[in-house]
Order: sequence, then C-alpha cells, then structure tokens
Amino acid sequence: TADGGRAGAGLVGVFAALVLVKFALIDRLPNPLRRPGLDQRVLPLSGALGQQPLAVDFAGGVRLHGFDLSTTRLPADGAVEVAWYVSRWQASEARYWPAFRIEDAAGLAWHDPEYLPPRWHREPPATSLWPLDQYAQWARRVALLPGTPPGAYTLMGEVFDLDTLRISSALDAAGSAAAPRLTLGTLTVERPRQPWRLGPDGSGQNLGAVTLLGASVVPAAASAGDTVLLTLDWRSVARAASDDLAHLSLTAAGENRPALALDLPPVSGYGLSQWQPGDEWRGQHWLRLPATLASGTYSLALNLPGLENTAQAAELQVTAPARVFTAPDRAVPVGASFADVGVLTGYTAVASANTLTVTLVWQATATPATAYHVFVHLSDDTGRVWAQSDGTPAGWSRPTTGWIAGEYILDDHPLALPGDLPAGAYSLRVGLYDPRSGQRVPAAGPGAGDSDQVEIGRWRP
Repeated sequence: TADGGRAGAGLVGVFAALVLVKFALIDRLPNPLRRPGLDQRVLPLSGALGQQPLAVDFAGGVRLHGFDLSTTRLPADGAVEVAWYVSRWQASEARYWPAFRIEDAAGLAWHDPEYLPPRWHREPPATSLWPLDQYAQWARRVALLPGTPPGAYTLMGEVFDLDTLRISSALDAAGSAAAPRLTLGTLTVERPRQPWRLGPDGSGQNLGAVTLLGASVVPAAASAGDTVLLTLDWRSVARAASDDLAHLSLTAAGENRPALALDLPPVSGYGLSQWQPGDEWRGQHWLRLPATLASGTYSLALNLPGLENTAQAAELQVTAPARVFTAPDRAVPVGASFADVGVLTGYTAVASANTLTVTLVWQATATPATAYHVFVHLSDDTGRVWAQSDGTPAGWSRPTTGWIAGEYILDDHPLALPGDLPAGAYSLRVGLYDPRSGQRVPAAGPGAGDSDQVEIGRWRP
C-alpha cells in the first residue's frame, strides 16, 4: 500500500541517518560508544584525564594519567567497568598489559578472572607501537565471582609484561619500585539481583541451618608452612539465630587427634544471621599449614556448634621440606638480622653474560606468622635500581611461614642485567617485606641502613 511504502521509506531514511551519524561522529570522536585506540592529542595536556586524575609511573615506561569507574556500588551479580588513561614515557619493545583485582580485607580475590574489554571499547595496539606524545585507553569489564557475599571490597590495578608475566611496579619519586599494585577505590557490593545457584537442589552435607554444598583446597598438594586457599560453598536452609563459627579440623590419615584445629566464619564478613533461606554463598579463607606438619595425606572436616554430624570437606597432600641445620661453606659473611625472622649469614654472587645470580644464606630464628618476600636490588651510588629480584624465598618454594628456628635456607635470586648497564661499582642490597602492606621487616647489624635494607656487598660488571 502507499502507507506501507511511505513507512518503509521512512525506516530507510532513519537507518541512513544513523549510519551517517556513526561515520561522521561516533567513529571520529571519543565518546561512550566508541573510544579511540590512541588519542591524537599531544602530551602534555592542559587538562586532566579521567574522572580521577593521577600521575603514576610504572617500571618499563608506562604512565597512568587517570581513570574512570562506571560505579562504586553494584549487585553481587553485576560488574564494574574500569578505564585507564595511559601513555609511554620511555620507548621499549616490551608489551605491557593491565590487570585488575577485586579483593576483600584479607587480600582474597573475588573477581571473575575471565574479564574482557567492554563492548564500546576499542583496544589500542601493543604498547611497543605507541608514540611517546599520545595517550591510549585500557578498559575492562570486571565481574564478581558466583557466590560473592555483600560487603566492602577493594578494586586494585596493576601493569605487567605480557611476555614474561612479570608485574611492573609503580615507582616512587626517586624512580624505585614502590608498590606492585594501585588501590583504585572501594566497591560496595549488595545482594545479587537473583539468588546465586552454586549447587543442584538436594545436594550437599547437612549441618543444621546450613548445607555444605562443596569444598576445595588450592593447591591440593602443598608443603608444611604453605598458605592454601580454602573455598566453601553453602546453602541456607533456615534462619540462624546467631553468627556461629564453623569448627575446622585437619587430621592426618590414620590419626585421631587433629594436627590443626580452628574456628572460622562460614563466610567472612557476612554472618549466618544475615542469610535468608535459599541463599547460597561462597566462603574463602587463607589456611596456613603449620610448619611442623609431617608428610602425608590430611583430611579437612567441618561442623557447627551443637551438632554431632561432621561434614567431610576435602583432602590435602602435605610434604615436609628437607631441612638443613649445618651452615653451608664458601659464602661471603654478612651477619645482618631481621626481626623475628632470621639472620642473613652470607651470600654468593655468580655472573654470566646477562645474569647475576645472588644466592642468599638465611638462618631462621623463628617461624613468622607472615609469608615475607625477599628483595635483592642492584643499585648505583645515586640509588637507582638497575636490576632486582622479588619473591618468596628459594624460588617461591620456602615461604618464611615454613621456617623452623635454627635451619638454613639457600635462596637464589637471578638478576637480569640490562644491556646498557654502565661500567662501575654497584651495591647489592637485600630486604624483607610484607607483600600485602609493603612494610619492611626491621633490619639491624652489618650493612643495615635507615630504610631497613642491608648492603651485603659491591659488584662490578
């Protein structure tokens, strides 16, 4: 009909207008529907970038100018979109990439690791191709894990090398590594729009007002003194009158007496009295294994106050590390002490074409409650760090929480030497720090300085 023809022509006209708007505006200008891979505006800018301007440099030459957050309050089955405005202040062939975390107060991750850029975002090219006078935008849509309970969480951001997977630390004013991650803000998480479904109906082990749907320990094979992640999935059956704690026991196969017993909330920060019948929640807990555990298979069991039945949660294979109580030979003596951890008795340094391997010799004086990281810095007389190694002692295999007083630990640290390292004398400096807070362990004795790091010797390339 004539009316139908006019309607069809009208729709064609509207479509043509939308296409014109897309090519004339959306594809040419920055806007919420389309972001450029690289903005053509020349740096430095006269104004700020992002809702929350920042000025942070990262090792390797990435600079953060500011960031946007789509929200700071979201349902537990929602997501937050975070966008960084970044540029390069130093040319490099390395390819850098952003990563984001949603953590609770204990440092446990509550984000879905399979996050992607939002649909509106246009990913920039590899950082090695960025001109130094333009900026780009990294954007990601980060969702929460199924079962995440309501509460306050921290959004963290970091930069890492895509090829080596090493984190590029944020730098302080002197150009030294200050922190591996940045705190971007607090997220307030509310109840999900639809209740979580973590297990099929009728499944699980009954523990009165709640049912244990499932449990896991990661890793399932660990060493004495390691910290493992315990995950518990729960279903609320009835209203609970109080915030009872679950009793956990770790028992070796063939034994009756637990090697470890402790009480913990089924879900940290969200007590049983707040659950509604039919709710399903995930609990996550760090579980530090005693340093004195013998090798063997251990079972984890849970129960609640006033109940006779116990839920079998998971099995864990534990290996006791080989311990050495005799000092090794041929180490350069040091003798510096680190409070309530150990003494750095000596070290060796062996250089190859592009690597300096520093082996530290520790003697434990205690079993710390914190798994400290060790850093080794190769720095010049101005304090510039030319090479460094950070991490759990002995290639991540001997956390300080597994040390026993009197034993010796050999701790290798390969330092990758840059090709443009000038000739001259360099200092080797060593320290211990809490990887979560960044707080260093107090150092005293030979070589100890005001910043709780110890100069163990000098080295010439």
